[in-house]
Amino acid sequence: SAPVFTKRILLVWHSRTGLARQMSDAAEMGAHAAAEEMGCGQSDFSVLRRRARDATVEDVLGSDGYIFCGPVISSACPPDQPSS
Repeated sequence: SAPVFTKRILLVWHSRTGLARQMSDAAEMGAHAAAEEMGCGQSDFSVLRRRARDATVEDVLGSDGYIFCGPVISSACPPDQPSS
């Protein structure tokens, strides 16, 4: 039989307000939807979610792709308006 190539996406997130976490939830759903559309089964594709503080070198080295979700810090945002 043909070899099975499992692909893993590492999704690393950091959120102070919860908005970046919501974005990471949507990114994970989108990654699974894209994999399904390309014909990847659950045994062929996975998303490993980690909080930024919990991600390890092994997580990075053991993954085939990466998604990073975090707050945007911009000088264009007034100080009284929080970023995501």
